Amino acid sequence: MGDSLQQAAGSNISFGVAIVALVLFVFGTVLGEHLAESYGYKLVTRRDYLLANIAWFVAGIALSGIVWATGWTTLAAFTFGMIAGGMAGFKIAFGESIGPWKFVDKFFNTNKRHVAAAQDAHADARRKARREWKEGKGPEPELMSVQQPTHSNAHDAQTSKKG
Repeated sequence: MGDSLQQAAGSNISFGVAIVALVLFVFGTVLGEHLAESYGYKLVTRRDYLLANIAWFVAGIALSGIVWATGWTTLAAFTFGMIAGGMAGFKIAFGESIGPWKFVDKFFNTNKRHVAAAQDAHADARRKARREWKEGKGPEPELMSVQQPTHSNAHDAQTSKKG
């Protein structure tokens, strides 16, 4: 009877450790993405991007080695999350299709939309107007068309009201 009780307690503890490890992985991913993205905006060339990724990966492996050496293996999920989130953060900040991200960008059609938006002549004016509106300096943005009806449209509107 004692063996079955120990097995049940052990399985509950294992499940709890798995949940904690999963939460630590998600936290590490979010934190790694945020830290790498904040630094990633300073990356200018592909060489800078590559060196930053290599440095991030080496630092993550070193941190993971320290965690494994201490025996706190549950924290390893946090270090793996930091590595994964950091690499994604560098890509988000760098913005250019590079390395294995080319396949992801091609699948989601990411860079084509960004390039098209950057080449749009009216996009800068819309961003400026929106920024001014958020700061309370400009007029409220027009969310729907309020054009005056033409003569034929006005006539159609009049007849539909009568009938």
